Amino acid sequence: MITAISKTSELQPTRGKTHVHIPRRYLVNEETFERFKQRQFTRFKPEQIINEDNLILPQTILPQKPNALPIDFAQRIVLDPSLKSKAIRILIKNGIPKDEAKWEIAGAQDRFQEACDWAERNKTYGESGANAALIATITGIFLSVLNNLDSVPSFVKTGINILHNFALGKRGHDLYTIYKQPDDDLGVKLYQKEHYGNHVTGDLADLSCKIETKVKPFVLPFLSFLDSDKQESLIQLLTLPTTLFWRGQYVGYLDQRFLTHLMKYVANCPFALFGNEASKKVLEEINKDDLLTVNFMKERLKSLLELKRGETVSKKLTYLVKGLFSKDITRVEESAGILNEALAPLLGLPGFAVSLIGVPLKAISTFLFSEDTISDSVRRKIDSLASIGVATQQLLYSLRFSIKEHIEGERILEKLKLPNNYTEEQKQELLRIANERCKLSMIGLFVNNLNIIMPFVRLFDDSNPFMKTTKSILYEISNGLSLYFFPKRRQLRGERFLIEEKGASEKVKSEKAMKD
Repeated sequence: MITAISKTSELQPTRGKTHVHIPRRYLVNEETFERFKQRQFTRFKPEQIINEDNLILPQTILPQKPNALPIDFAQRIVLDPSLKSKAIRILIKNGIPKDEAKWEIAGAQDRFQEACDWAERNKTYGESGANAALIATITGIFLSVLNNLDSVPSFVKTGINILHNFALGKRGHDLYTIYKQPDDDLGVKLYQKEHYGNHVTGDLADLSCKIETKVKPFVLPFLSFLDSDKQESLIQLLTLPTTLFWRGQYVGYLDQRFLTHLMKYVANCPFALFGNEASKKVLEEINKDDLLTVNFMKERLKSLLELKRGETVSKKLTYLVKGLFSKDITRVEESAGILNEALAPLLGLPGFAVSLIGVPLKAISTFLFSEDTISDSVRRKIDSLASIGVATQQLLYSLRFSIKEHIEGERILEKLKLPNNYTEEQKQELLRIANERCKLSMIGLFVNNLNIIMPFVRLFDDSNPFMKTTKSILYEISNGLSLYFFPKRRQLRGERFLIEEKGASEKVKSEKAMKD
């Protein structure tokens, strides 16, 4: 067996504290380890990344004998450090070298403590971000009405607009304070950039977190003095790196290198056609990986759909779509999961491309061309084009997040029906969280569908005040509640972990007191 510690160090990140843990079954020999590394190129998230609320479990360390350690061994060690040496001895007894045993237990202990920090961060910033999003939604709706009333003084409109944009900046700051942590989205994308060649998504994630936390909270209030069209264009332009990041990351389901290769190919192809040697060399390097081919994409999509031998794509899609409406939560979860992975790159790549073209085009038409130069009809079409990227993303989000919230709520309700050690107060808190997640699922599905039709709504002639106000209100509702969904989701996830951790801690303390 190769040395677990030394081989894991090959895949350690050089930036931040992203936690890496490779199961020992992949460290049997060099060949097994190499296959493990290569498999991560086609995974959305590397298997070795233990982030968010995921803990290192006994079956990860001892797959052949998971019952040798209690399921909550890491938590028990944190509460009672004297148990650490006992856990190490158990691993040694089961054939793990002493230094590796210490490394495994220390990693599990650190990961549990990081998960507690993750939960506190999600609860705190998620709640404040969700509240800010609600304020932005309410003030946005008010502005939609007031902007078409000449009787309202301009300073009142400006004051509400400042509050609206301040709330938008606050929401972005709080949510991306969560995302930018080394064990969260930014840490994962930087890790994939470093080890798996996903430079585009890694750089966009880094830039997005900087803009959302350090630029927009301070800039957005000052945009309140501009008219609504210019405000919207500038906000979309400021948000463009974030927009591109969330769409571009899903191309990673094909291969982590795919988007970077594609962008390099597009940038170098024109120069190579005119004989530029450096560009020709870049294209040759890209072609060696054989990623940008129809055959590669077909095979990957078949794999993502989990097609069985003899099963057609149409038959599998029919089965999966029907599964979304099943009363069996397990089947709903399976269908949503497979459809999400198969559709993610197909929706992510067009969404990335349309946003990259549409958003700058909208800004150019708004600031550089007068009403006499571009007709209202053309402007509406450009506006619609700029919003198509949001529509494609919302179709994916309904599978990836909205339906999942309902599933998670139902899972909590099922768990509460089973024998457990929760106090009555903890049961009531978990019941509240379950119900809130189910409600959040309904809000998410409503917003997903509203955003999907928004590109068509933007095509409507808004020359009369009523239609203009209606379109503006629909935009504020679709945008505002979408901004509310994600921090609220993080808040509820953090709260659930802390409640369950508290219940388990009280159980461990009670057991320890009885032994003493």
